[in-house]
Amino acid sequence: MEYADLFQEENTMMGQIATNQQNFFSLAATILEDGGFVERSFFRAIVEREKAFPTGLMMNSIQIAIPHTDVCHVKKPFVFVSKLEEAIPFIQMGTTDKKINVKMIFILGIQEPQNQVPLLAKIMEKFGDETFSKKLSGFHDKREMVRFLKKQFGG
Repeated sequence: MEYADLFQEENTMMGQIATNQQNFFSLAATILEDGGFVERSFFRAIVEREKAFPTGLMMNSIQIAIPHTDVCHVKKPFVFVSKLEEAIPFIQMGTTDKKINVKMIFILGIQEPQNQVPLLAKIMEKFGDETFSKKLSGFHDKREMVRFLKKQFGG
């Protein structure tokens, strides 16, 4: 799988205001559903999976979330990238109650289960690099951000 192909402008949201996690997932699911990337079941599935398996991460100088759900809810593979205007709380991965405020969210939409873990590992590796995190945080134009991500992920 060529990871660079997963990043597309139509699946990138910058400067959006989400009042909470549910509102964010609703905005993202609508875009993804309208684009033919996910089933109607996606919204409910991602909300439920995030409750059961939180995906917030503190990586260097940035707090991120990497939500995903079962492959049966995905029609076409994607990474939905969002850089929110205001941070929203996510529960930190591996905990049940530690909240972190997240502005950068990467929703993974993978069709083959065996590709999910390597992609997640690659994203975490990239965010482990302080230079990558700072550069990504500095973007204000989604075309430039997508170009950067494609290059970083092999394109």
